[in-house]
Amino acid sequence: MVLQATDVVAVLANINVATGMPRYSVLTWLIRLVREFLVADGVEDGLLLGCDGGGEKDQVTASDWAAELADSLAHRGHGLAQITVASYKVTAGRDALIETAKNVALVASWSVYELSAINVSPDPLILPEAGLIVLHDIDTPLPGAVPVLVGAFQHLIQRDLPVALLVIGTVRGIRALRGHPAMGFLSRAESVTLS
Repeated sequence: MVLQATDVVAVLANINVATGMPRYSVLTWLIRLVREFLVADGVEDGLLLGCDGGGEKDQVTASDWAAELADSLAHRGHGLAQITVASYKVTAGRDALIETAKNVALVASWSVYELSAINVSPDPLILPEAGLIVLHDIDTPLPGAVPVLVGAFQHLIQRDLPVALLVIGTVRGIRALRGHPAMGFLSRAESVTLS
């Protein structure tokens, strides 16, 4: 059986109505329940992430990161995954993480705005004032628009807008972005390395 995102939204809505639980609580509960079933069956999550939290490396699964993102979206973007910077070696990992982010946003009733670093405009006004922004295809040489947009995202946070950002690129591209002089605030971002 293949479960579509629309099916998940319908299930959450039914649980929400039946129990009176807020939608984000239902989402967090559902993610934990699925994770428990996977562990009980001896099935791995499929996508292992190496997260760098303040200098120490941890191993988390895609569902752990999805739970952090769900929690952040449930709190108007405030949380561990408000800004996530992810690097990948193979495109399958990138695609899986983007799809996970889209599904979590859909269930949380957040809009998703996808931007490609390859052809994005350096105009900060293209950033929405609400929603999950996915900026992907970051590579070297680093396009000049990327630091402009990532820097502008900071101002959306300062205005306390309901926004979250997933920046994803190659290892070289993310290294170049983090090394940009105006990107010091990315040291506070959730850092994910796809394996």
